[in-house]
Amino acid sequence: MSERDTQIATICECIDSTFSYFLWCEDFVAVIAEDIIYVDKASDVISHATLLHSFLALRKLDDFFGAVPPKIDDLAWDRLGLNKAAILGGARTTLLDKVDRMNINKGVAHMTEKLTLGADSEVDLLRIIENSICVFERLICELRKIDVDNEAKHCLDNTEEFIQRIGSRHE
Repeated sequence: MSERDTQIATICECIDSTFSYFLWCEDFVAVIAEDIIYVDKASDVISHATLLHSFLALRKLDDFFGAVPPKIDDLAWDRLGLNKAAILGGARTTLLDKVDRMNINKGVAHMTEKLTLGADSEVDLLRIIENSICVFERLICELRKIDVDNEAKHCLDNTEEFIQRIGSRHE
C-alpha cells in the first residue's frame, strides 16, 4: 500500500471510530444484555471507552480540517490536496463548532470535572454525528478521487457502509 493509500485508510479508520459508541450500543449491548449480571462493571467501562473514543475521533477529524495548526508530521486536508470548502459545505471552516470543540476538550481530552459520560453531558454525540454525516459522505467522495490506484477502495467502501448505516438510523 502506498503512503497515500495508508493516509486514506487512516482517515477512514478515524471516521469509523466516530461511530464506535453507536456500534457498541447497537451491536453488542443487546447481545450481552442476558448476561449483564456478570459483566455489569465491564459493560460500563467499555461503554464509556467507546463514547470517549467517538469524541476523540471527532476531535482528530476537526484537527485534520484545520481547527489547530498541523504539526509537521500531522495528516491534514491541505497536504492531501482536498477541497475543504466542498467537503465541509456552507460556511463551516471546521468540523466542530467552537462550543463543541471546547466541551470535547474539557470533557474528554483533559482531566477535568466536566466528564462527558453523564446523561447531562454538555456534549451531544448524537447531534454532532448527525451534523457530520454529510461531511463524512463528501470526504469519502473526495478521498475516492485521490485514490487513483484503487488500493484504498476496500477501506473507503467499508467506511461508506458505516456512514450509510449510522446515517440511516439517525435521520
